[in-house]
Amino acid sequence: MRMRIALAVILSLATAALLAACDDSKVGKVLPRASLQQDWNGDSVLEALPADPTQAADYLIDFGKVVVKQRASRAIVIRNLDVAQAKLLITAVRLENASADFILDPPMLTELEPGQATTFAVLYVPQEDGADSGQVVVETNDPDHKIMTLRLVGEGVTPDVQVCLVEGGVEVCNDQVAPANLKIDFGMNDLGDLVSREFLVRNLGVYELTVQAGGGRGGVDLAPGASSEFAIEPRAWSGVLQPQSTQRFTAKYAPFDGGTDNARIEIASNDPDEGLVAIEIVGNGLAPKICPQPPFIVDFGTVMVGSTTDKTYRFTSCGNQTLTITTLAIDSGNHGFFTFAASQGTPFDLAPGASFDVQMRFKPTYEGAFAGKLTIRSNDPNSGEGYIDLVGKAVPTPMCELVALPATLDFGQVSTSGFATKPLTLRNQGTKECQVTGMTGPTGSAAFTVP
Repeated sequence: MRMRIALAVILSLATAALLAACDDSKVGKVLPRASLQQDWNGDSVLEALPADPTQAADYLIDFGKVVVKQRASRAIVIRNLDVAQAKLLITAVRLENASADFILDPPMLTELEPGQATTFAVLYVPQEDGADSGQVVVETNDPDHKIMTLRLVGEGVTPDVQVCLVEGGVEVCNDQVAPANLKIDFGMNDLGDLVSREFLVRNLGVYELTVQAGGGRGGVDLAPGASSEFAIEPRAWSGVLQPQSTQRFTAKYAPFDGGTDNARIEIASNDPDEGLVAIEIVGNGLAPKICPQPPFIVDFGTVMVGSTTDKTYRFTSCGNQTLTITTLAIDSGNHGFFTFAASQGTPFDLAPGASFDVQMRFKPTYEGAFAGKLTIRSNDPNSGEGYIDLVGKAVPTPMCELVALPATLDFGQVSTSGFATKPLTLRNQGTKECQVTGMTGPTGSAAFTVP
């Protein structure tokens, strides 16, 4: 009797275990398993979403402080876990009660096999200062996670760059001269003299100002192509200015030749309204200066032997004092084919801005390639002597050269009652077209004639 009862109990427990196993197997076949993770900094390393401490939602996405009109983003990964044995259906991903500054980029996939994942993104682009909030709702067919909510928070903040010139304790700032640029005029300066002006960069905003530029340049730097006569200290500066903080700079100019020099100082930052502020800078070196006409060569081209070609070359007085030309000379080598086309008396003066044309001639007497140079001497303190290359090529004069082929016609023996003919070809072996205007002959025996 006891054995029967014990056996019945064992059978009953085994049956219950079997039924339970059948129930678990059945559930595993039909249940998807949804999971949410985030890649908050774009490094492809997934992290758990933090729970919402206010419990107003399941999770919290906090964008923190974002500069107005700039973008921050969060990538959210929806995964159907490997242990699932059913397809996960994403029935909705939407924004609710959200500021217009939040933008949802929906997932590409809405059906996920076990172990498969898809991603959606939330963008935050604040348009003005202040806090923003909203909520993302994710709906799936996971019975344990039919609705998952993510609370969104962020704050738009504004750094505000101010650039000021300082002279005699008085500041003139970019907001006072807008839309024009600030300008530093160093005036007239003797060569080698160093002059300087102070300027500053200030953050008037409520958020840190990042001063930087791309391409290996500093956030405060001279624009590309600036003359080495200009400099700023500290040089090529980049950094972060906290609210209401200031960085001071010195702009310097030391001319090494006469004339006007121009450049630009650029201040690049994350200010949403004035990402680039410029200071135009100009200075003048007080000295005469000669400016030859590029490309510093006179090419007479190809000329026929015995003919003449003239060219002019211009140079300008581009300094701030009178330029005196003391010597103009042509070195034509042994051939002597390059000469002045008109008399060039020296010395003579050119006022600032005035120009002068040198007239030159190429007259070759035999073929070949030839070179020479024009030498110019002046009172330019940095370019007192310079030269311009002269080049030209001479080719033979085209000629008509007729030859008769063959040179001799042999008619052999011909009957006194008959006649014979032979062809004669005229060929132009020259370099110029021949005009045949007439033909005479043949001379000698009257038995030879031309039809």
